[in-house]
Amino acid sequence: MDLEVFTGSGLKEKGGMKMKKLLAAGIMLAFTSLNAQMLSFGLRGGMQVHSKHTDCKFTDIGLIGSLKLPLLDFGVQGSVDYQWRKNEHILGCDIDTKVFVLDLTFVSIMQVPMSPVSFYVGIGGGMQSWTSEPRGIECTLETSTDQYADIHGLIGTKIKPPLSPVGVMAELKYSKVFAEDSNPDYIGITGGFFVGF
Repeated sequence: MDLEVFTGSGLKEKGGMKMKKLLAAGIMLAFTSLNAQMLSFGLRGGMQVHSKHTDCKFTDIGLIGSLKLPLLDFGVQGSVDYQWRKNEHILGCDIDTKVFVLDLTFVSIMQVPMSPVSFYVGIGGGMQSWTSEPRGIECTLETSTDQYADIHGLIGTKIKPPLSPVGVMAELKYSKVFAEDSNPDYIGITGGFFVGF
């Protein structure tokens, strides 16, 4: 065996491969860092379902914004949602229900290394404004609006391709509403897109 060839060109070839791998890993880490945006805004839509009465469903559309603390995997998320349900029949009335939800959530974020995917979990609370609008010839009920507090927990994921300001998101949320005569639970599933900075 030619010792010079083995120790010379062979080692150079191995060293070159290591440099290429390190360069590729560095590029992926840079993309991951660029994906870990500090500020994002998004639009989402989905469904809110009563945890015990699955026929009680609300269509949901909303705006969401999040702020990640620099150098930390924690942040805050704010959301404004508009939910509605039509034609619920009660006491001879067809009732349309509209819900305006304002929530604030503290989140813990995990960026998957060398990947455009991140996961987050959070807990928070907010306020909900419920408006019931009865309709019908024989209906004697009047329009009413009530405000309730809520607490919630959520898990979600975001996917933002490298160097792209736009990504997609999905979220699963459990909420408990503190109403006057009951404390209903709701499970929400939403998805949408966001712009990250």
